[in-house]
Amino acid sequence: MANPFFSAAGYPWGREDAVALHHALAQAVPDAGQAALLYQQAGGAIEHLNTAQAPADVWRDALDALSRAAGLRRLCELVRADQRFAAVRGAIDAVFTATSDVELSLLDNDVLVLDRTNLRSCLALLDAADSPVRVLIVRGRTKTGKSRGRYLFDRAARQRGARSLYLFAGIITTVDDVVAQLFSALSALDRIPARGTTTDDAWYQAVCLQLQTVAAERGQPLWVAIDDLGTDDDGAPLLDPEIRRFCEHVALNTRNPFFAAWVRLMLIHYPDGAVPTRWEPEFWREDRTDHADVQQPHVEAFLRAWATARRRTLLDGEIVTLARDVIAAADADGPAPRLRRLDEALTAALRELERT
Repeated sequence: MANPFFSAAGYPWGREDAVALHHALAQAVPDAGQAALLYQQAGGAIEHLNTAQAPADVWRDALDALSRAAGLRRLCELVRADQRFAAVRGAIDAVFTATSDVELSLLDNDVLVLDRTNLRSCLALLDAADSPVRVLIVRGRTKTGKSRGRYLFDRAARQRGARSLYLFAGIITTVDDVVAQLFSALSALDRIPARGTTTDDAWYQAVCLQLQTVAAERGQPLWVAIDDLGTDDDGAPLLDPEIRRFCEHVALNTRNPFFAAWVRLMLIHYPDGAVPTRWEPEFWREDRTDHADVQQPHVEAFLRAWATARRRTLLDGEIVTLARDVIAAADADGPAPRLRRLDEALTAALRELERT
């Protein structure tokens, strides 16, 4: 993934290192005139900056504006090169070396997402402003982690300042449910186009046009993950097939650059076979999961990262032994899917490490 500061559509206020940079700038450069000069030198439009505010507010507005104008990197370079602002250098160095949240294997609430190298690469394309990729479809066998990829999708969305939606069987049953969720995320339920007597396709297109209008008015991108688009083990649809057809219509609209500026799609448990004929190959990517995806090197890499994050020392021999035991437990016969057995074994190993 690209640097989460310099590739984001807005300043990533949800990150601790982002808040630390804002605080350091407000402390080291409290003079509004000096802040405005740096802002202008970095490419900011001075007429958009209110300097008659407290230093923290001036810098908040400056960081927001420069992030939208792709000037944040230039600001960091200017401040880091100026000896007068040496106190800010540590915070700026942290920005330049910042790692995307999408690269993490252990997410909030102890959610493990190991391997998924292809998914992470696809998300990097989904995130990049100069990439035509706007749609990701996820296929694979049952209980192989298809749905778990939504956590990485959510991280990528939040990192970019987008609203993230996860829709699945149980909270949606019709296309109208999906449309209501989309407009609700923008606080615009009253803006849903009326169905009238038009065809389904005509209404779907009206929905897409209104969605891009509202998103642009709000300045709020939407990243939407929709699960259960395929069938169960008996071949029965998990959702009304019309929902998938609506999703495919929305996906097609992402070929329009203006619509694509506001919407990303992740279509999970998408059926095997051909995609719609009008889907050009450059605007979508596929991720496919399998029971055997996670192997010992992935567990070893995770354990090294876990130890580094917690300032723990684990010898290579310990890591290899732990990883081997985890994979052995995952590969053992049992009623639970392999991925669940792997999660349980790795979680137990981490708890034991935390007790020592």
